[in-house]
Order: sequence, then C-alpha cells, then structure tokens
Amino acid sequence: MKRYQLLILCALLAFCKGPQKPPQIDGMAQLLDEGSILQSDSGVEPDSQAPLNDQGQAQDSQEDLPQPATDLVEDATNDIKGDLALDAQGELDTPQHLDIDEVLDSHETVDSLPTPDLPSCAPKCNGKQCGPDGCGESCGTCDVADFCTVGGQCIAPPQIEILAQGQSQPMGIAIGNDYVYWANKGDGRLMRAALTGTQAPEELFNAGYNPWALAVDETRLYWTDILEGTVRYMVKTGGPAQVISGSTSVHRGISLSGTHAYWTSDMGAIWSSTKVNPTPSPLLPGQDQPEDIRYTDNMIFWTDRAQGSVNSLNLSSNEKVSLAVLQEWPMGIAVDETHVYWTTMDTDSVRRVPTTGGEIQELASEQADPFRLTLDEFFVYWTNRQNGQVLRIAKEGGVPSIVAQGLGKPGFITSTATYLYWTNSEDGTVTRIQK
Repeated sequence: MKRYQLLILCALLAFCKGPQKPPQIDGMAQLLDEGSILQSDSGVEPDSQAPLNDQGQAQDSQEDLPQPATDLVEDATNDIKGDLALDAQGELDTPQHLDIDEVLDSHETVDSLPTPDLPSCAPKCNGKQCGPDGCGESCGTCDVADFCTVGGQCIAPPQIEILAQGQSQPMGIAIGNDYVYWANKGDGRLMRAALTGTQAPEELFNAGYNPWALAVDETRLYWTDILEGTVRYMVKTGGPAQVISGSTSVHRGISLSGTHAYWTSDMGAIWSSTKVNPTPSPLLPGQDQPEDIRYTDNMIFWTDRAQGSVNSLNLSSNEKVSLAVLQEWPMGIAVDETHVYWTTMDTDSVRRVPTTGGEIQELASEQADPFRLTLDEFFVYWTNRQNGQVLRIAKEGGVPSIVAQGLGKPGFITSTATYLYWTNSEDGTVTRIQK
C-alpha cells in the first residue's frame, strides 16, 4: 500500500510543478533525491525551474494547487512520515535525501504477500465413499465387513463367479470383445467363454502342447507355447492356427501393437514380427531370460528373471534402459501412463518405478509368490500363487487388501472396467469378481 502512496505523491507533485522536461533518472530513488519530496514541515520548496505567471514572475505551484490535491499530498506525506516513524520506533528526521529502497523494504508490498499453497494433485472423490483419491490419500473407508468397489462404493463382499471349471491347468488369459480367452497348459487347448458367464466354455483350437501366454486384438488370438517353442495366431472365432515363429526356443510373454507382435524368449532375446505376412526377427538379442512383456506408446517393457532387471526399449530410437536392476526373480509386468509395475517372486514383493526411470517404490512386501498383475485407474491387482489369494493396493501405495482367497494357484490375471478375471491352474477354473 505504501508503494502506491509514494507513487501518488510523486505524480501529484509533478502535476503541481507544471509541465517540464522529464529528468533522465534511474529509478524512483533518484527521482526522490532530485525532487526532494520530503523537505520540511513547511511544505515543498519552490522549483527553480517553475513556470512563470502572466507577469513573468515565478509561480508557486503549491499555493496554486486545488485544495483537494493539496490535501491528498499532505495526507500521503503524513502517512509515509508516520509509518516511517512507527517503523523506526522513534521520531522521524526530515532527511534531505530519502532512499526509496529502504522505505519500500520496510513495508509490506504486494510482491511480498504470501502465496497460497495450491494442491499439486486434484483428488478424485466426487461421489465416492471409499478408496484412493488418486493423490495418495483416501476418500473414506468402509465398515470392516464391507468391500470398497473400484468405483468407491461400500458394498457387501462380492462373490467369486466361476466361468469355467474342469479345465486342465488354465494359465494365460485375455479379454476381447464379449469373450474371455484362456490357454489350458495341461491339455493344449485354447478356450473361450462369454463375459456374462451365460455360455458354456467353447474350444477354439487344440494345440497339443503347452500354450502359455495370450494376447488378442480386434480379430485375432495370439499365444506362446513353452513346450513346442512356437508363437501362433488364429482368428478369434477358432482355428486353423498359423505359426509365426517355429520351434526355436521357449517363448513366454507376448504383447501386441497395431502392426506387430512382440514376445520374449528363454534363449535370451526379445522378438518381433509384423502381423501381416509375419516374419519373425530378434529385436533385441543378448538378454538372459526375459519373462513378461508389455507394449505401449511405441515402447516395450519387460522383466528378465535371470538378469534380475526391469527394462524398456524405445522402438523409435532403439534405446534400451534398465529401469530396475538387482531385482529378485521379477515376473509379471504392467504399465500405465507414468509407471511400470512388476512382481518379484524371490522377495515376494510388488514394486513400481517411473517409466522414464527413477526411484523404485515397494508397494507390497511379504506376499506369497506374487505372479502376474493388472491395473485400472486406481489399483494394482496381483495373484499370489502360494497362498491362493488375489490382492490389490492403491497405485500410490498403502495397505494391500484381499480381493479373493482360498483359490488353487491363481495365475494370469486381467480386467475390464468392472470385473477382474483370472485363471486357477490347480483348481482348473476360470473365475471373475466384481471390482
């Protein structure tokens, strides 16, 4: 406020003195020095360069000031004097030269007012009773006996629904259109069932070996086989199956882009092939035992269980980055817009790291052979092979909660907006539960 009083004072004094050539000055302090605004209690000295009146005599600018302007100058001057005296805690001397910087430094200005703290993250709790807010906090908690849905509503614990039973070691699972697809490792069959659970399971193809991981696009189903050592595809309505890669290695994880298929090989390579006129080639040789893989935004991410690493490859620049090393048998992997998530079976942990690299965050520890995982907007979900549980935790961290338990070796897991789907290799079931 004091800054504005000084500016008003200076402007009025300049007006009172009449038109004159602006001085070439550097800053407000020099203007005050040259003008000697605060001279004495008697007022402002007449300017030696003041304009002449009609008789050729020097005109006293203060005497000819309109009364309101004179009062305003006097009030502003007295306010500044009073504040200076108050700040100094003593009488105010009437200096010949006033240092404007000292005056302004001793008073609060607009620039020095505290800036309110603005939230760096906008919580997403509108209409939610519970669950994470997306900023590391909670929108609320449910009663002990209730379950918090992914939509943030407290409900009675949902029941597990069995979509298929009597399967032979079902492993890989994928969602496409209105169906859930899975691979029976035990008898080599590729199967599907309606997401609604109203249709009996349907056999699509009998591979005869050990199909492992699945991926689907708009029209095709792709899978790896850990016994035959092949990568195959077929239309989603059923065979015949076409071979992309022959018996060259034990192939494990698989992921798709719009134009390519990418998969991992126990022989130490990341492979790729075009979908049209498939021609497989080693995209990145020299790895150890790459396990699971995900494609997103012209990047691929994978775990290498023997090397103990989590890695990325930019498909445009061909730049490989080791996002995490010295991991203990990393297995499943999942990726969102900002982070990479994975499980480590030897240390029974679920971890994450920024997709561009950085600090590793342990989300959950003391698990029981965490295997594969999946994501939605707020949660990370994973399967524990040893104790038969499916669990979840907020992406930012917190306390894990059990989604389902009492299962027979849950393995691969995937999700839609409202349900989780997973296979249970020991039970021979394919199940789902509301999120």
